[in-house]
Amino acid sequence: AVLLPTMASAQVSTASVRGQVIGADGKGAAGAQVTARSTATNQTWRATGDANGGYTLTGLRPGEYEVTATAGAETTSQLVVVAVG
Repeated sequence: AVLLPTMASAQVSTASVRGQVIGADGKGAAGAQVTARSTATNQTWRATGDANGGYTLTGLRPGEYEVTATAGAETTSQLVVVAVG
């Protein structure tokens, strides 16, 4: 699976991360499980990919996150820095 996170919208003190999980076949991975884990606090946020593999993780505070996507037997991770403002 390929994880394609992009920054979405920012609020006063939290942000959202949107992205798409792409399977080995090059198509959106419907139902992919996506987890963001704060590297500072170990707190986690979870989302499930839509029919096209799209996901949104909301309520993230500024900081570094390990974002992991699992689609079928494939798992991939990527570090993402979240900032607001």
